[in-house]
Amino acid sequence: MKTPAPIMVPLSKLKANPKNPRVLRDERFAALKKSIQDFPDMLNYRALVAVTQEDGTFVVLGGNMRLKALQDLKIKEAPVMLADHWSEEQRDQFIIKDNVGFGDWDWDALANTWDAGDLNA
Repeated sequence: MKTPAPIMVPLSKLKANPKNPRVLRDERFAALKKSIQDFPDMLNYRALVAVTQEDGTFVVLGGNMRLKALQDLKIKEAPVMLADHWSEEQRDQFIIKDNVGFGDWDWDALANTWDAGDLNA
């Protein structure tokens, strides 16, 4: 299957994923905001990944901290890749794999939301 092109979505239609197990705090969050300000075109090559909800909004699977940074920076829209065709299992798998390298783990979210076997894989 060919990868679809990103679409531009108003931030007002994007929701952070409540199952996101990662957070960026303080200087790391400030560094993310600075990187977006310094190189905004990066977002066109590292779009947010989201799924469409019944109400027409989108829940972000990948890029929750970028979404928060964009909101903080008062940016109005962001490029989004839709993953509506993924199964719930694929969506959960993406959330974990997309968050391996950055941020800090929210241990409470992991303990309460994720299966330990899935995390170890």
